[in-house]
Amino acid sequence: MGSIETSFSMRMLSLILAAAMLLVVFTVAGVFSFTSFMELEMQGAKRTSFIVLLWLYGAYRSYRLYVLLRNPKNNEV
Repeated sequence: MGSIETSFSMRMLSLILAAAMLLVVFTVAGVFSFTSFMELEMQGAKRTSFIVLLWLYGAYRSYRLYVLLRNPKNNEV
């Protein structure tokens, strides 16, 4: 019975961490996209490429979370 509980708690931990990571990545991407945060340090193509990278990473993490939620028996992708 302990193995089932451990598996469930590890799965729940993975889901919580994945959701928290998505929240952080999309928040930072939104802040950089729609505000002038750190505009003096990051300008032009450097800023644009960083924003695109954040949005793409968020999309990738969203897909990973979707796969984790869709397949409850297998935590591996």
